[in-house]
Amino acid sequence: MDQCMLRPGQKALGSYGLIFQSQPGIFCEELLICYPSQLSGNNTLNGTLSSIPYRIKAKRNEVTKKCEEKRIKFCNQPNNKDKCSVGQPGSSTWHGIMIKIDYYGNDFITTIYLSITYKNYTFINMPLFYIEFGRKGDIFTKIFPMAVIESKTKTKYIKQKEAIIPIEELLKNEFLSNADKGGYYLNKYTGLWSLGMDLLPLTAQRSLHLFFYRGCICEVDVWFRKPTTPSTAIPTINNNIKDKNLLRDKICKLFTNNTMYPLGNITEKEKLVEFKLKTSNVGESGIIELFDNETVVLKINFNKSAIEFLDSGNYSRYSRDFQQNLLQIGATINVTMRLNKYSVYTSIEIKDFPIINYKFFPKFWWHGRLFEISNNSYLLIHGDFVIITPVNVRGFNEYTLTDKMGQIIQMPHSFKFGEFIRNNTLFRYRCLLNDNAEWFYIRLRQNILEENKYGIKYFIEN
Repeated sequence: MDQCMLRPGQKALGSYGLIFQSQPGIFCEELLICYPSQLSGNNTLNGTLSSIPYRIKAKRNEVTKKCEEKRIKFCNQPNNKDKCSVGQPGSSTWHGIMIKIDYYGNDFITTIYLSITYKNYTFINMPLFYIEFGRKGDIFTKIFPMAVIESKTKTKYIKQKEAIIPIEELLKNEFLSNADKGGYYLNKYTGLWSLGMDLLPLTAQRSLHLFFYRGCICEVDVWFRKPTTPSTAIPTINNNIKDKNLLRDKICKLFTNNTMYPLGNITEKEKLVEFKLKTSNVGESGIIELFDNETVVLKINFNKSAIEFLDSGNYSRYSRDFQQNLLQIGATINVTMRLNKYSVYTSIEIKDFPIINYKFFPKFWWHGRLFEISNNSYLLIHGDFVIITPVNVRGFNEYTLTDKMGQIIQMPHSFKFGEFIRNNTLFRYRCLLNDNAEWFYIRLRQNILEENKYGIKYFIEN
């Protein structure tokens, strides 16, 4: 009824639906939503058995099998017995919706799978969308991409033009044109367009039961929208209770087995490499190795609570202990590497932990031979984590990179140390001389104003 009449204070009619939003650039192995079917011919115990022309049979596909397994497991839990008695949601056949997000070429592909059809539905680069289950004029399910419009004062989620699926329009129109002639059954024409009829409960039931299961590698959030939800409402999730109602029924043991990622020619062009890792919740160790052909350039070793950088001789150059096993908390690790023929600069960011910034210079780095056979340079990743984004390799651009990765400073250059100077303070400068260089100097000044031929003035106060 809420889709057909205004409630007090409501300005416009709305619809029931689900809003899906994925995190930019991150895969989703599986998001499964199960629900008690309203049209299944097997549901004789809960009073939802539809008339014969509208009865459907769940296709024996992956979604149907998964939801049946989830229902059985749900009902086998002692504290759910009352939810699985006659007339309760666990007593009837469950159907489902499954979302997966993969990366092909330069695009992220969102695929929707349903229990009620063998067809699947793919959409390219659609991180935010709305599945709408009918409206006042009809009961057909439609999909709308959404856009986030931000201003200085507010943020809006705007529904865009409907994503038309030609085969769905044909199925729907053929069923409608023949439904009154007799002998035509919905089961033959089911698809995404009929999802709302199978999902939304009858008026007499009043309650909708949805069971959410999110895979270990998935950062998709879902909101249920009611007709009375204001169009200006912004979907939000309290991070403190974000996972509270997710039915996680498996241990997330994530593992990558010696997977290679090519990097291309580094000697000719400086490269920026970016990717994200998701750690296991039962892990112990992992390693990222940077290779030039068969030679190890740099190792980043993850050992429980510690991250350690080692050179080609397996000598430890730098390490940090976070006092907590990072491979047992399902952490997201952001890795950024700046690669050139002289050095490797690595930034590692983990939420709620200090950032690691480490710059590796090999012996005789100024010869520029760090990657001598760079046509075959690659990363090798192994251990108790998985990559959840593409490994993005691109040419380095000084103007688009944040200061954390450092910049190459052209001479002459002057700067003020500030107040952090203490006895025994160590300063390290690495300078690459021009081919025609004859001299250079470094001066440490105090309380002196200097002007040189380049017009630079510099004054250090005590």
